[in-house]
Amino acid sequence: KGLNFSEALKEGASISGLGRTETFVIERKKPSDSITEKAEAKNKRLSAQSIVDGGRPLKETLAEVYLKQHRGIQNPERLQMYYWPVGAKWKALDEQGRLQEKTNHIPALLIPAHNEKGEVTGVQRVYLDKRTGNKNTFMDCAKLSKGIIQGSGGIIQKGQKLGIVYLAEGPETAASIAMANPDATVIVSFGVANFKNLGKLIKQQFPQEVVIAGDNDLK
Repeated sequence: KGLNFSEALKEGASISGLGRTETFVIERKKPSDSITEKAEAKNKRLSAQSIVDGGRPLKETLAEVYLKQHRGIQNPERLQMYYWPVGAKWKALDEQGRLQEKTNHIPALLIPAHNEKGEVTGVQRVYLDKRTGNKNTFMDCAKLSKGIIQGSGGIIQKGQKLGIVYLAEGPETAASIAMANPDATVIVSFGVANFKNLGKLIKQQFPQEVVIAGDNDLK
């Protein structure tokens, strides 16, 4: 159709049936003493970075149990994923958008989100059951993101230039793809709504081919 790269990415998501997800944004009124939007955006990135800084390698952790035993991922320690232990210190945003110290109380799998400049802008946490190592079932949502996700992705495996780039919706799907394609670059989009925003990040990988892999939510 003579589309540019970004338009082709959006078209690919649409053809795959992955571009029809609606995103609803809930606007909340900020207190009068809130900081500026620019300062809050900076603090969101700092909050995400503080979580990533508290992460540990996967080997011999609950996150390794989750990926190996419950998701069938072999050798997950070679992927750019981390374990977030109970007791890890991090910085959250208060209602005014300012940073405050927090302590993590539930173990989680961490996937950092990077922009096209290689900067950490966000992070996704997959919370785990302390007893079984499986995904946490007593939370309303076991997957939570912090920071700025739009336009950033989780590069869990860095492949060869001029190779294949796989763009996966969720970290578990991405890990399965990485296991089957060790020479490919695999990026987590953290949701279908972010597919269309990742053109710049994908171009930085110098791909010869881009494959979009959505989660099978019918299972």
